[in-house]
Amino acid sequence: MTKRHVRCPNCSSLNTKRNGLRQTESGRVQRFFCPSCRSSFTYNHQPKRGLSDRVKVDLTRTHLEGRTSMRTLAKDTGHSKTTICKAIHEVTSRCVSTVWIAQELKPQWGGYLALDGKVVRVFDWTTKHFRYTNVQRRWLHKMSLLIALDLETLDIPTHHLGDEETTIDLILLLRELKEINYPLKGYVSDGNRDIVRAVELVFGPDIPHQLCVRHFLQNLRIRFREADITERQYRDAKEALYYGVRPKLLKVPNELFTYQTVPGLPTTNQQLENLIRYFNLRLKTINQFHDWNGAKDYCNALTLMRRFTKFTDCRNPIKNHHAPLELAHVDIANFDYLNLKSNR
Repeated sequence: MTKRHVRCPNCSSLNTKRNGLRQTESGRVQRFFCPSCRSSFTYNHQPKRGLSDRVKVDLTRTHLEGRTSMRTLAKDTGHSKTTICKAIHEVTSRCVSTVWIAQELKPQWGGYLALDGKVVRVFDWTTKHFRYTNVQRRWLHKMSLLIALDLETLDIPTHHLGDEETTIDLILLLRELKEINYPLKGYVSDGNRDIVRAVELVFGPDIPHQLCVRHFLQNLRIRFREADITERQYRDAKEALYYGVRPKLLKVPNELFTYQTVPGLPTTNQQLENLIRYFNLRLKTINQFHDWNGAKDYCNALTLMRRFTKFTDCRNPIKNHHAPLELAHVDIANFDYLNLKSNR
């Protein structure tokens, strides 16, 4: 073995000399002497031990639930950021899927659904060797996390990480929803016609559709600012929708009043908007995912955490101190979402 100088742990000097062997319980170790600071020390060539499975799970839980960044975890634990990233990716990659939750735990959902998506940054390796402007590159690295939220239990029956919030990716999301036998009785959208087309293709044209009243009023406010409608039309439509009647001065879609013929169908998808803001807080510590698989597994673990986390400040006091899966009549007392085992 080629001899090399070992850095002194006291003064960081490389001017060290071998100074015999020392017998320990684990065997002989080499002793060194540093002439610079006149100190002796031992150097063990045993490789560093990796993180245990329990430590990896604890780090992932701290990152997900405490919103602690991977850089902060690396600083607090003394490990490198790469080690922390690999540990979190290993734990999230073995989390159970939404299909497993539906088949094994059998949640009982209400049947009224809200559909929407949020942008997730994922590095696209196919664009590495091509020339793009900075604006084009930012758009190429954006994907869409499509979320289906049950509005009665606030549970997330399924989700899908796709290229965009278009009909194709929405069909894939709804097929997963149909695969787990979700009892769809009606749905709320923000006006995206791709959602309506996808639902009609997968579940048929007879599913009641409610257009989000809040989004429609926001669009009316934008039209008023751009002088597309008058102030009188805007106030008339706002007051009419507040009281649940049709405006006199402005033509509005029939989907705004579906809730009047379908009892229990909500008028807005505000709960899904709140969930997306909740996810944004968790994803704020991650600038960009390394690849699609890592992003998919991480988003799956994030939705699992939300499904097993109890509400604390919900406006409906009945939902407080209960997790979404508990509201769907699932006993989760003996389950840990990071330690559930499956055969997927």
